[in-house]
Amino acid sequence: MELSETRPWGYFDVINIGDNYKVKKLVVKPGQRLSYQYHNNRSEYWVVVHGQGTVILDSVDRLLHVGDILCIYPGNCHR
Repeated sequence: MELSETRPWGYFDVINIGDNYKVKKLVVKPGQRLSYQYHNNRSEYWVVVHGQGTVILDSVDRLLHVGDILCIYPGNCHR
């Protein structure tokens, strides 16, 4: 498995993997965005550790800052 991957929007590093989880560090370039997607069987928890960014959760834009946590549940569309 690849532990680091470059994407058009930036890159991610896999920090830790367990039986039921994976922790990634994502770095998104200014002005770039991830694909709009959803997952049927998994949750995601995003924590902003540097800077700020706009996320879209079920068609609602939210501005997140350092320390903010976003909980994304199965079926939630997100970017």
